[in-house]
Amino acid sequence: SLDAKNTEAVAQLGYALYLLGKTSQAEERIDALLNTQPSNGSANAVKAFLFAERHQFNSAKTALQKADAAQRNSSLYLSAKGYVADKEGDNISAILAYQEAVKQDASNGQVWVWLSSVLIRVANTPEDYAKANQALQKATALLPHAPLIPYAQGQLALKQGDFNNAIAQFQQALSLSPNSTETLYQLSIAYERAGRKAESDTTQKRFEKVNAYQRTVNNLQIRIGHEPNSLALWKSLLKLAQENDDPE
Repeated sequence: SLDAKNTEAVAQLGYALYLLGKTSQAEERIDALLNTQPSNGSANAVKAFLFAERHQFNSAKTALQKADAAQRNSSLYLSAKGYVADKEGDNISAILAYQEAVKQDASNGQVWVWLSSVLIRVANTPEDYAKANQALQKATALLPHAPLIPYAQGQLALKQGDFNNAIAQFQQALSLSPNSTETLYQLSIAYERAGRKAESDTTQKRFEKVNAYQRTVNNLQIRIGHEPNSLALWKSLLKLAQENDDPE
């Protein structure tokens, strides 16, 4: 409000909105900025996050490529690069990009969270677990209330065979983010491995319901992006949201 030309503030606001799950508001801010500055590095990074969240990986990579080459060394840009690779399943590229991101800004707690999750995912040896735990401790110190912290702790406990601890951590993660499909899926596995079949089945059904809803919403949002004046699509989205108690 004090400096309408402060494009970095606009981009960071879009990033903050994205992290809060307010993707529509984030995209509105970022698209407005990209209309005037199509090569803005921070804006394209946030756009890449938004595309990756919808599994539109080619579009995400295109957004990253549009960024000014001189602006590709920021922690935000590198974290977006890592996130796209992470969501696409390219663990090695994700780790390298995340590590570069924290070199640029060691206080970027969100990247430490993502980095620890990938390190846990690929860990197979005590040394791997130690590296993953080290990254997780840094993430916890910087973002102690982030939903991904107990989720990552649950992942680590699950891989190490501590099923009861994994269940407790995943339950804590769900109390912070009730509709996290990844957490629901991992919790169902933890219940099963702990021999709690009924609870595993119940959680699996909840996962399937939430996952189907989110997939349908994402598809509708993509269609609305192409047909923003379609009242029928907006009504479909509203009805779905109301049926699934999704005020956002």
